Amino acid sequence: MSDMQGRVCVITGGTAGIGRATALALAKLGATVVILGRSRERGEQARAELAEESGKSTTRRCGSSFGSGAMERQHMNPEQAVQAYVVLGARAFFAMHWGTFKLTQKPLDELPVHLASEWSKRGLHEARRRVLAVGETAQVRRRSEGRRGCWS
Repeated sequence: MSDMQGRVCVITGGTAGIGRATALALAKLGATVVILGRSRERGEQARAELAEESGKSTTRRCGSSFGSGAMERQHMNPEQAVQAYVVLGARAFFAMHWGTFKLTQKPLDELPVHLASEWSKRGLHEARRRVLAVGETAQVRRRSEGRRGCWS
């Protein structure tokens, strides 16, 4: 595997097993590693262990809960998603796959409103946030294709 300096890698299931081993290997190669997991406690423990074992202080843990209910272990709420965007230093944010199925008691259109509020509260650049409609696609440009925008 090549040098991963300057790369950010997000590892789901990074608190144990293959995910943790992958996170450790990438951190040792120089990547900034962000781990996601179901348990905050295991996530914090894994983050500390990975930082110590890899010698990299840039190992981070992002939450993955959705408040309460069945979706809390699989999805992030808008605050957590914006926090992940900030932690990753991402240049674009895509909200997708919201409102596809009625899985909670919350209104289907709540996510974009909640997300816009969190985005504004943090003073983030509006042009970097994109909320895709159900079925919509977007083409993301590489950095080498120009910096005017991230998508078309």
